[in-house]
Amino acid sequence: MEKVRDGKGYHLIIDGVECDYNKISDNHFIYEFLDKYPTEINMNKVSPPYVNRYYMNDIEMIFGFVMIAESHISIHANLATSEMNLDIYSCKEFDIDKAIKDIIHLFGIKKSKIKVLIRGQEVPRFIKIADNLSAHLNETGTFIL
Repeated sequence: MEKVRDGKGYHLIIDGVECDYNKISDNHFIYEFLDKYPTEINMNKVSPPYVNRYYMNDIEMIFGFVMIAESHISIHANLATSEMNLDIYSCKEFDIDKAIKDIIHLFGIKKSKIKVLIRGQEVPRFIKIADNLSAHLNETGTFIL
């Protein structure tokens, strides 16, 4: 796995299908996960978790979020289909394989689609483009090419 540096970060995305309904429908279980899991992956929680049950188009959903100093962990669960989406985004390196195994086990996920994105890879290129463009601005902010 590539090291995270220069403001980049890892974004782990787990889309779970056939999850354990008793776990994904339990506000307390999700709260406890969000409250304790950041320390499991050496992250620093900076707020208490927020968990809310709501209805979207008559479908019961649960949303959970915790802010960590390194970014956030979020959960969305669709109780009608026993599906969940979980994101861990961090500018600090963490054990992604451990997180995947832990989450699949903890939420009883039977099928999943997993993605890991390395965020911010284009930022240095965009900064260079912006610097090049600004070199062609005149005093009124008009480009001179």
